[in-house]
Amino acid sequence: MPILSAIPLLFVNSNAAEPLGLLSGVIAAIIFSGLVGGIPYLILAGLLLWWMCGKTEKQIRRVLILSPILLLPITLIFITTVSLLRFGAEETLAEFSEVLIFYVPFILGFGYGYVALVFGAVLVLRRMGVISPLNSA
Repeated sequence: MPILSAIPLLFVNSNAAEPLGLLSGVIAAIIFSGLVGGIPYLILAGLLLWWMCGKTEKQIRRVLILSPILLLPITLIFITTVSLLRFGAEETLAEFSEVLIFYVPFILGFGYGYVALVFGAVLVLRRMGVISPLNSA
């Protein structure tokens, strides 16, 4: 999804006349997305994998539906920590409302996009007979 989300940059990049400028903008957006979202996502994925052991499919589905909301505090703590280390407390606090306004919808939008992809893929694979239906309690 980070790669797909960078495609609109092809149409709004101010350096559209320069193909290398356009490509570097798309690459920068993908790298930024991976750095900002990747580390918190790895933390959440690790915690969820540990938690899922021995859980029913119904319990796992519930936590997957909540996972974008669970990712919010992890990501905001990560961004705040990096910002404090990089810019100091005064600038971090001054910019915090802007961070919230940008990242909360961004995280929820991407998160629920991924949740929809996972549930859609499971549905298709079950209908194809690749995945057998589980009896969930």
